[in-house]
Amino acid sequence: MVTVSEINRKVSSLPVKALEELEKYIEFLTYKHGDWSIELSEEQNLSLQRGLLEMDNNHIVPHEDVFSSNSQIMIN
Repeated sequence: MVTVSEINRKVSSLPVKALEELEKYIEFLTYKHGDWSIELSEEQNLSLQRGLLEMDNNHIVPHEDVFSSNSQIMIN
């Protein structure tokens, strides 16, 4: 298992250009493992909730059916 001191030692030996890349990657990891939903608008959150409710109520259509040329499904 890696330790913080090992990472610090490695980071301290990096050139400045690499530090800039590392900072961007750390920001990406923070976003990836954080709560991205706080950045959504109220409308986006409501849309997400409606979608989850539709899934819970089995109001779903397989994507194969939606994209098939013979599909009779109407999307509102």
